Amino acid sequence: MLSDEQRRRLSEEKNSLQKAWDTTSQKLTQIRTALAIETDPSTKFKYEKQIQEEEKTLRELEDRLNEIEEQLESAPSIKLGSKQSKSLSDIPVTGFEASEVDADYTTLRDLLSTKKFKEADEETFRIMLWAARKETKGSLEKRDILKFPCRDLHTIDQLWLASSGGKFGLSVQKQIYLDIYKNDQRAFTDKTGEKLWEFAERVEWITGSGRGEQPIYDLRATIGHLPQKYLIKYILKIFFCEEREKERGKKKEEDIFYPDTFDILMEIEKAQCIDIVNAIFFRIQCQP
Repeated sequence: MLSDEQRRRLSEEKNSLQKAWDTTSQKLTQIRTALAIETDPSTKFKYEKQIQEEEKTLRELEDRLNEIEEQLESAPSIKLGSKQSKSLSDIPVTGFEASEVDADYTTLRDLLSTKKFKEADEETFRIMLWAARKETKGSLEKRDILKFPCRDLHTIDQLWLASSGGKFGLSVQKQIYLDIYKNDQRAFTDKTGEKLWEFAERVEWITGSGRGEQPIYDLRATIGHLPQKYLIKYILKIFFCEEREKERGKKKEEDIFYPDTFDILMEIEKAQCIDIVNAIFFRIQCQP
């Protein structure tokens, strides 16, 4: 159990660490970009060492953020992802009970109430972009996700759970991801992306051959199949980059030591997508 004062202090520390993470992440991206265009071997070596140092700092910040999230979860509150016996009409869709940023989830609720899952999937992604102020850009970055309002995630999740009898929802997907890692919290900091293929197969977003599956927008779909638009493009991009790496591995040895700029940028994009996916599953745990 946490007192209000302990919760306040943890929240303040979390905000401070999040700002430090944002700064470090931006610096890391700049160094990686500089490395991608640098040709001098000694300078490239210097950048690689800096990348290692910044990645270590990020891991330390993420570990502490994980610890704080776990401590905050011990406070008495409704756990995100728990299968509530609420009906759609009982879930607030406007006001502070529904959103920390004044988002209106009426449209999402109405679409889900009539089982229009395709339109609801699109609306989920649209309103997530709106809540993160990324409508113009059309995509989310890791820092957007780690700052995403918990109450809004909770509302989105509860609406999907209630409309599908607990079959669809963000918390359902997070639990499937954790199950693959045998509930090891290090799932949220895995930089390899090795388990994402298994996750995508489990929720039937891809086939065994790696081809993307057509979404199933009704209750015949497997558990965790929906929503998917907010997440699937990052996972498919990771798979695309991996295929590119396999093709690259067939080239001559000397080319591997001196990869072209496109290959390096692909590696950076893959790493960023893995970070985004991990951040999404991590953030789904947060308390409203």
